[in-house]
Amino acid sequence: MGCEPILLDSAPLDQAQAERVVARFRAERDEAYKELLDRCDDFEAEISKEVATDHYSFAEIEENDLDLKKLKAWFEKIQRLDSTV
Repeated sequence: MGCEPILLDSAPLDQAQAERVVARFRAERDEAYKELLDRCDDFEAEISKEVATDHYSFAEIEENDLDLKKLKAWFEKIQRLDSTV
C-alpha cells in the first residue's frame, strides 16, 4: 500500500506516568475479560436451554463446539495481551 512503518522508543517521564499507562492497559484488559465473561454466560445459557429441551442435533453440537473454540481463542488472546503489561 506504499506505507513505511516507523518505530519509536518512548519512556515515561516519571514513575507516576508509568503507573498510569499500566493502569490504562489493565483497565482495557478488565473490560475485555468482562465482555468475554458475558459471552461465556450467553454460551452457558444456550447449552442449558438445549439440555433442558433435549435438543442434541449434530448441527447444534457442531455449532456449540465452534462457539467454544472461539471463546477459548478469545480468552487466549486476552491473556497474551494481559501478560505483556
